[in-house]
Amino acid sequence: MSEITPEAAEFLRSHMSGILATGRRDGSPQMSAVGYHYEGADITVSAKAWTAKYRNAQRNPRVSLAVHDGHAQAIVYGTAECISEDPQRADLTVRMLEGAKKHIMALLAAGGEMPKAPSAPLNRDGTPASKTPMQAMAEGPEAFLAWLDEQERVIIRITPDKVLFNE
Repeated sequence: MSEITPEAAEFLRSHMSGILATGRRDGSPQMSAVGYHYEGADITVSAKAWTAKYRNAQRNPRVSLAVHDGHAQAIVYGTAECISEDPQRADLTVRMLEGAKKHIMALLAAGGEMPKAPSAPLNRDGTPASKTPMQAMAEGPEAFLAWLDEQERVIIRITPDKVLFNE
């Protein structure tokens, strides 16, 4: 892993969304808008097991994540690990959700506006999920694990190999 500058690390910590690029079977790029969480060692992305981003990362773990804010940007090149088994999947999902909650609370405390809530999670058939991840977490571990299974949720954990940053 390459050295991440303190400025790049702070930039990644202070944002929650980016564009994940993976490689399609034919070698062309596939890009997806994703939410992510960064705590200093790795970047976690929650995905559905049947999505192209997850299938592509399983087949070819070389990925990149672009995070931008105006002209400032961080580009992370890294190696993806696809995680579908508990307890690791559940632990990393909880870490992501708690990180998002902290980020939003800090934003509001600094006088920022509440970010637009993402649309309700959808089932594979396009119907709305029975609950949000935070509702499932509030119901306890068994309900949360059931929700992860119902939603076919998995984690893509990215270990940065190289990070480019400019302000």
